[in-house]
Amino acid sequence: MNEKLIRAIEGYRHEYYERTCDIAQFAKQVVTGEAYGELVVNYAPRETDEQKIQRVEISQVRTKAIAGKVEGFFKRAFRVDKLKIDVSHENEEEAQRIGQYMEAYGDDGQSLLNWSEETALFYNNIDPNSFYWVKHTIENEQDYFEPVIFEAVDSLDYEIKKGKVYCFVGRMYQLVTYSDGKAQRTAEIPYYYYFSNDVIQLAIMLDSEVKANTNFYDQFYNDEGFLTGERVDIQDGEYIFTEMVNEIGVCPVSRVGYSHDKITNKNTYVTFWDDATEDYRILIQDGSAFDIALRLHTFPKLIMMYTPCDYADTSTNAICRDGYMHPHGGECPSCNGTGKKYHTTGQDIIEIQLPTGDNPHVIKPSDIIHYADAPFEIVNKLNELVDSAGAKISESIFSIDISHQHKGNSTATEVTNYKETAQDVLFEFTKSPRKLFLFTVGIMAKYLEIDDLIADLMYNNQFDLETVGELLNTLEKAKKAGAPPEVIEHINGRLVAKQNRTDSTYMNVYNAMRKFQPFANIPQDAKNMFLSTLPDSSIQKALYYNFKAVSEEIIANHETWLLDDYDKQKEKVEEIAKKYADKYVQDNSVNRVSNFAPDDFMMDEEE
Repeated sequence: MNEKLIRAIEGYRHEYYERTCDIAQFAKQVVTGEAYGELVVNYAPRETDEQKIQRVEISQVRTKAIAGKVEGFFKRAFRVDKLKIDVSHENEEEAQRIGQYMEAYGDDGQSLLNWSEETALFYNNIDPNSFYWVKHTIENEQDYFEPVIFEAVDSLDYEIKKGKVYCFVGRMYQLVTYSDGKAQRTAEIPYYYYFSNDVIQLAIMLDSEVKANTNFYDQFYNDEGFLTGERVDIQDGEYIFTEMVNEIGVCPVSRVGYSHDKITNKNTYVTFWDDATEDYRILIQDGSAFDIALRLHTFPKLIMMYTPCDYADTSTNAICRDGYMHPHGGECPSCNGTGKKYHTTGQDIIEIQLPTGDNPHVIKPSDIIHYADAPFEIVNKLNELVDSAGAKISESIFSIDISHQHKGNSTATEVTNYKETAQDVLFEFTKSPRKLFLFTVGIMAKYLEIDDLIADLMYNNQFDLETVGELLNTLEKAKKAGAPPEVIEHINGRLVAKQNRTDSTYMNVYNAMRKFQPFANIPQDAKNMFLSTLPDSSIQKALYYNFKAVSEEIIANHETWLLDDYDKQKEKVEEIAKKYADKYVQDNSVNRVSNFAPDDFMMDEEE
């Protein structure tokens, strides 16, 4: 058993463990609202612990709404009109073999691309120091791949060499429910993993109660009744230990984060909203104070007079004197030792004693009963602070307020600068899904023994932040201005891409069509010159100018095209392209009938 695995079970943690756990805990409190009260300051000594609990219960969790808005903006990085994705091999069968695992990889059959994007967004929002394992299993001679995430709290130890995870120790839990004959019980069985370039080791704790009352551990015994692994004692616990050779020679674990933590000298990561941390803290305190000022300070107080308690126990002839029964001295059951008679209510009570002969001064209740006026100057100031918090948080993250909408009087330069500032932040974020995607493809290729696989994923740094409505408005203005047909068609193409960007079939066809894209590796100037020399009857020329139209026809009319082998796919593509070539010959005009060139909706290699 590896020394790192043993010491992790004994309690050792890497040097940044507390820092990474604190980041995750704070992020979850802000984003989800879980354990939110821990972030609210206790204004002692003027506020008791009980009063703070009441204030937290009254206060609204405003950070969750703002965090959701920020997360939604980052999703725009995945809705670009152009995306360069290439997983190919000189042997088309090898490319198709790995492609089947990429098509259905994550939860609910997500593609690898979608899983990489959603995972990067989720964990860089709440736990950027998570680790990711590409789990590989073989059942009935069939390979299976599954993503497994170790959160920061379960990432116990690791070592980085040359920018890659060299070894890693992580922990997982298996929840077991059982009955001990008296009651229903649950137990968490820890699994400790060790990964390196050479081996993968697993240590599972043996729980005597679980072993005695369940068959949970039967899975670790073979048909002859022998344990499939060693039994190892570590401190006061007993563990089942197994080891297997890492056949690919590379640690199948990577990290999720992309934004380096300056405090740890870039050894760990922070959330993508880390620059807004203090703004979130201020919002939490100001929001809590605002709620209290608005809700409690204006709440009416109940003011009551009281008289001395005159309770008498007829069975013993004992009477209450200052809260105690005379003559035996026990506590008065009526006033509970206060010596005062109240009309009890659920509201607060301000005591006013009735006038007596010694104190003839009379205070009328009407003189002091009133609804307290709210400190509106304070309330309004707090309201301003709370309302402006969203813009401050947005500016801390993006250097702009993402809720701001440019009006008609904004110059083109102002609008461009506004969008480019946000795009720089989004492009930096795309490093995380790209890293996850390429790492997974590389590990898959090693397990499948596919050498010389070409893989790349690149996001355009122009994220087209316009909404569909803005594009429709642009289209209307272009038509009124008499824009050329090419401009109108280009805007239409961007609308089509945006409206279909969440359609997995749509994107899968476009990605598969890349291998049929003509002249992909030829420089644009040379490409234009070469195209001009081809006859109108050229199928490749027709396919180039109508690449988008051919793809859309396949999507609309040929549902099984993705399941065909390469030759059948190519045959169908050329069959559709030939219709355009025949049209060119008939009309003797390529430009009049052509649609998009592939460059208009899909990245060329040179981009």
